[in-house]
Amino acid sequence: MRKMTLTVPADSMVEFARIIEENELDNTITGLTEDEEIMVEVQYDNDERQAVCELIELTEAEEDDDE
Repeated sequence: MRKMTLTVPADSMVEFARIIEENELDNTITGLTEDEEIMVEVQYDNDERQAVCELIELTEAEEDDDE
């Protein structure tokens, strides 16, 4: 099983959680950043990579909006 930690802006957390729930991904909230973004560790197998890609795209889209 692989692990990845993603930083999720608070305003994206509902969509992020929806993707996690729909794909039944194991996850743990590990903390907050100085900018009060939520750090989430996601555990996944190779067959769940598409869902993880969706999570990455969601978090990267928020980063682009901040620039």
